[in-house]
Amino acid sequence: YLVIDEQDDMVGFVNIRHYLNEVMLETKGQITYGIKPSCRTVETEEMILKISLDEAKEIGIKQIKIVCNKSNSNLCQFIEQIGGQFVNEGFNDVDRYPIHRYLFHLG
Repeated sequence: YLVIDEQDDMVGFVNIRHYLNEVMLETKGQITYGIKPSCRTVETEEMILKISLDEAKEIGIKQIKIVCNKSNSNLCQFIEQIGGQFVNEGFNDVDRYPIHRYLFHLG
C-alpha cells in the first residue's frame, strides 16, 4: 500500500503480510512500513500503524504479529497502548538489533 497525504504527496508505504515464513516471523512481523525522511514523525508512524491494523482486519486477518526495534521505546509503548500484547524479546539476526514482539487480536 502507498501512503498519500492530503496534497497527494507520497508519505511512505505499508506491507501487510497474510502469512509469515520463519524468518519473517522472527525478524519482521506481518506489518512493515517505510516513511519518507521528511515525513518521519511520531504522529505519522502511529497513524500508519493504526491504519495498517484497520486494513488487516478489513481483509480478514484475525491476528497480527508485529516486531518493534527495542530501542524505539515510544513505538513499543504506543503498540501496547492500542492493544498490542507483548509476547517476548528477541534479536533481529537479519538487521542486527534487539526487538520486542507483539500480538494483536483483530477478531
